Amino acid sequence: MEDNKKNQNCGYMDVKTRQGVEKIPLGRVLYFASNARMIEAHMDKGQVFRFYGKLDDVQEELGEAEWLRCHKSYLVRRKYIRKIAREYLIVGREQVAMSRNYYVKLRDMGLIGRDKDKLQAIATNEQQKMGVLHFVGGRYEGRSYYIYPNEKLVLGRGYNQADLVFDEPEISRVHCWVQYNAVTDHYYISNQSINGIYINEELLEEHDSIREVKQGDRIRLAKTEECFEIG
Repeated sequence: MEDNKKNQNCGYMDVKTRQGVEKIPLGRVLYFASNARMIEAHMDKGQVFRFYGKLDDVQEELGEAEWLRCHKSYLVRRKYIRKIAREYLIVGREQVAMSRNYYVKLRDMGLIGRDKDKLQAIATNEQQKMGVLHFVGGRYEGRSYYIYPNEKLVLGRGYNQADLVFDEPEISRVHCWVQYNAVTDHYYISNQSINGIYINEELLEEHDSIREVKQGDRIRLAKTEECFEIG
């Protein structure tokens, strides 16, 4: 346990994986998710580290100062929380489930309601309107990702360039980006790839082209299963 505390002070945690013992950089973890006997550490660039363990043990090891339990299956980093709603949290650009029991606990702790500014990063962002992408196919199917106003959400294969990372060789390192304008409530997408993107099954392959898209439009990355809907 002393070694683990020392590791946390250095910004990482030792975990057991199929490859042996690896180090996870805690500063880049948005949240931990429990999946049967495995734990998934969801990172800020879209990577997911899987390791053996129990979420209760992870919570006990990391403590409550920087981490918050919102569901039996989720432990989230406080500083990345952008919004608390009745049935979900927005963590970074992802939506994470909130269970009724934990919602009541957070309310009793004063983190919901008038004193919600006790939770880091909530007060300044809670009223900020954001865009959203809903993935309906591929690696991120079933997840939603939020876009801060006037920021670009970059999708691609490059771990150092993209916000959401994909493994398919048909996808470029920077494949496309999506931007949301909160004032006009409009979305814009730009193809940055060789193989193009499909907007409602219509191919857009012109490089650096920018197209306005609307809520409900379906976007596919090249000829892959990676597909999301706008808004």
